[in-house]
Amino acid sequence: MRQSLLLAALLSATAACKSSAPTAAPGAPDAAAPSSTAAGIEPPHAAASSGPSATPEVPTVSASPADRAAVARGEEAFATRLYSRLAAAAHGTSNLFFSPTSVRVALAMAWTGARGDTATEMARAIDVEGDPASVDRGFAAELRDLASAAAADAGTPPPTVRIVNRMWGQRGRPFTDQYLEVLSDDFGAPLEVLDFAHAPEQARARINAFVDAATDHRIRDLLPAGVLNAQTKLVLTDAVYFKASWMEPFAESATQEDDFHVSPSKTVRAPLMHASRELRYAKVGGAQVVEIPYAPGTMTMLVVLPDEGSLATLEHGLGDATVHAWVGALQDARVTLTLPRFQTTSRFALSEVLGAMGMKTAFAAGRADFSGIDGSKELALSEVVHQAFVSVDEKGTEAAAATAVALRSLAVRVLPQVEVRADRPFLFLIRDTKSGAVLFMGRIEDPTT
Repeated sequence: MRQSLLLAALLSATAACKSSAPTAAPGAPDAAAPSSTAAGIEPPHAAASSGPSATPEVPTVSASPADRAAVARGEEAFATRLYSRLAAAAHGTSNLFFSPTSVRVALAMAWTGARGDTATEMARAIDVEGDPASVDRGFAAELRDLASAAAADAGTPPPTVRIVNRMWGQRGRPFTDQYLEVLSDDFGAPLEVLDFAHAPEQARARINAFVDAATDHRIRDLLPAGVLNAQTKLVLTDAVYFKASWMEPFAESATQEDDFHVSPSKTVRAPLMHASRELRYAKVGGAQVVEIPYAPGTMTMLVVLPDEGSLATLEHGLGDATVHAWVGALQDARVTLTLPRFQTTSRFALSEVLGAMGMKTAFAAGRADFSGIDGSKELALSEVVHQAFVSVDEKGTEAAAATAVALRSLAVRVLPQVEVRADRPFLFLIRDTKSGAVLFMGRIEDPTT
């Protein structure tokens, strides 16, 4: 029968915005606004375009509990709403995997420069509320927390959690000092100048190479040919890389080829891993939920196995508080666990999905207002693309994702004995139990594809 796996990772972050006069990117002609770049001097935020250097820049801006809450309270809601849209578009016919955190952070970097209706719609879509400066600081805190999620433990390699952000601006295009400061200080996204106007393909190659390096070569060609052109003025990228070992690895000798029930009419042979151990488990909302910890630190995978034949019902019932309910119901149990070894990739063009989530004005040339970015109302979103990769085996998990937002000018305890046998489609989440952020989310319909 049919089951599904959902994987998600939860992350939180903070940043802050002010208003300022535009600062021209290197190569700009003299500008009317007083600025060091008016004389052709490179701004301190601008990086040279000599080649990929994908080292994360961790935000240092401090954040209050209120700042953190402005971002954290929308993490799970955004993840499940975007998952529902993507799952519906896939019509239940394929594996699905994406990074809610990557998409949200990339969009937040654009939102912090939006004004008026554009900002209001984007805030609703990415589930943030409150003073923009507070939200920015909240994103800074989330990014900093995730960078420190890989806590060291004697004798155990820590997880790798790497998030690298960049702002890619048209050479000579003025950007406000406020926007440059917020992206650099709060999002760890310094400016690098490129020449979209005269060499869009070279610019695309540079961005793709940077993302490739940032994701340990798991996300290649994030920007497909033709996405960038002479009208492109700015591209914002977020790249996420995650690699962690299970707290208790699965024994490779226990893995066996067995039936995985894709649907009532389709069965495939897949490598199924087996283990029996104490884990946190719940039976709630028509599904079995089990949490598998990575070592060491706060990152876990949450596997959600719907009752047979009820994947679609579970997905249709996803709500803003669903993940919170799953986690809140978890209790210790002795679990006999079966999980497939799998690897999958997904690629999405998100413009239509985001429009359906309420972000309409941001894509409308002549109506969009991103004046916080460059002081004008010429910019509008042209493309939002996302790509993700995940590999799960006996040792642990490797996952990567990237998003690009392009703007154009325009005790001794008696534990219950349970069994979780994920030999049919399932949902799965990879999450940080401390921050509650959703980093990745997806489903496995067929672990052999």
